[in-house]
Amino acid sequence: MKNRKLYAIWGVGGLIGLLFLGWIGAHLYASGENLYAGIRLLDRVAVEITQNYVEDVDAKDLIYAGIRGMLKILDPHTQFFEQKQYKELMIGTHGKYGGVGMVIGLREGILTVISPIEGGPAYKAGIQAGDMVVKIEGESTKGITTQEAATKLRGQKGTKVSLTIKREGVEEPLEFTLTRDIITIRSVPYAGIVADGVGYIRLSRFSENAGEEIREALKKIGGRAQKGLILDLRNNPGGLLSQAVDVSDLFLPEGKLVVYTKGRLRGQDRKFYSRFPPLYGDKPLIILVNGGSASASEIISGAVQDWDRGLILGTRTYGKGSVQTVLKPGRGTAFEGTALKITTAKWYIPSGRCIQKKEKAKKDTTKVEGEEVFKTQGGRTVYGGGGITPDVVLELPKLNLLELELSRKGLFFDFAVDYTTKHKDLRRGFEVTDEMLSEFKKFLKEKDFHYTSKAESQLENLEESLKEVDYSTDTKRIIEELRSKVQAAKEREFEKSLDYIKMGIKREIVSKLWGEEAVYEETVVKGDKQVQRAVEILETPGEYEKLLGL
Repeated sequence: MKNRKLYAIWGVGGLIGLLFLGWIGAHLYASGENLYAGIRLLDRVAVEITQNYVEDVDAKDLIYAGIRGMLKILDPHTQFFEQKQYKELMIGTHGKYGGVGMVIGLREGILTVISPIEGGPAYKAGIQAGDMVVKIEGESTKGITTQEAATKLRGQKGTKVSLTIKREGVEEPLEFTLTRDIITIRSVPYAGIVADGVGYIRLSRFSENAGEEIREALKKIGGRAQKGLILDLRNNPGGLLSQAVDVSDLFLPEGKLVVYTKGRLRGQDRKFYSRFPPLYGDKPLIILVNGGSASASEIISGAVQDWDRGLILGTRTYGKGSVQTVLKPGRGTAFEGTALKITTAKWYIPSGRCIQKKEKAKKDTTKVEGEEVFKTQGGRTVYGGGGITPDVVLELPKLNLLELELSRKGLFFDFAVDYTTKHKDLRRGFEVTDEMLSEFKKFLKEKDFHYTSKAESQLENLEESLKEVDYSTDTKRIIEELRSKVQAAKEREFEKSLDYIKMGIKREIVSKLWGEEAVYEETVVKGDKQVQRAVEILETPGEYEKLLGL
């Protein structure tokens, strides 16, 4: 009886599967009989499993597993969504949700952080673009899809989730425990004047109102940005294509090619142009990018670079240049609400460069050896190979272990809560004093904060190795001397990291007392080396023109 029931379910599911695969077949008619023979084989195998397998098998699970199995041989951006998963996918362009606040993707099969969302739990804990998420709640992420991972990471505000992160250049895995919060999607968290005659706009993502928010930001800044504008697209994972074109309209001359697509089918080849006279089209423009700038961010920065409209500053972008189309093969069936997000084309910018990075491409922030060479409208040399290589390459310093641990454990945030409770007389524009640093050191002791420096780790490994042999008294004395020197060096690390520590303390206190806009005004635009380099270029007569080759 049970088998007949499962067979009946499969009859419906199998028909849906055939319709689904038939839809694919209609688009791949040139494949001929092989595809349809394969469909018959797939149907027969599924029936045999439901009838003869030693244990009961849910037919719907079998169908979904079969679909996902097909998708595994394709690129990581092609995904199948069940009803609940598809609803969560739609959150990415509007609204708000409970989660840890980071955009994730698969890079060479590894779950990777594309960018932490500004102000979210992951951002505050120090998670960075490029971090590899190897475990969620202690379970390996090997073989996981991005949507499955997103489902695990989302949840009610106040609940916790643990992550194990592997970071390039850090030997040991990093353990994070994040407290979920409400993640509100806001495209422009800040816009203002950062130096005399220099404007700054932060665009954090391309949600459904990004173009209008940038337009309002430009109106707010008005004519005060006569020396130039900095558009910050760092850690912007992209979003809606329509909004990328809308934002490009504000900076590029009317009628300029912004981006075009190439696919297998004729209807997938499309071109997108700027449509209106630009609101900010005649003054210097610098766009900030990094490894977390992807998709729509790369379209805008690539078009601006190719038309010699402005300079790109920072580090090489992510390289997400494939086009996904969302289809609903289950419409009108028992599988209503499911969706297939399938890669149908690739993005190309005006010079002819493809944005999509090859999976095995080198992770470099400058030119990759052997890349194709392209030319901008003005004849400047730019490089293919995926992503956008900046005109001015400037990397931010990497965190040392002390800085990493202070951020990872949320100690700047905790100290800000403690300090502002005790000190009610703080005013905007305050600086972190020696007294505040002393209180911070005391706070770290109370929290029993400790970490293992790289030198300590190496010394521990040496001692462990020496335990296996009978070493002399002289060797023991040398080990003790080394331990003393390593401890002294560790104590000096606090002094070497003073700038970072002061900035961390100030950032969290300002955020708690005066909000996100104040954080930009008091910390980001004053202490960020990439922002300051952009300001320097715009304030130095002739440097912008020289770098742009004008």
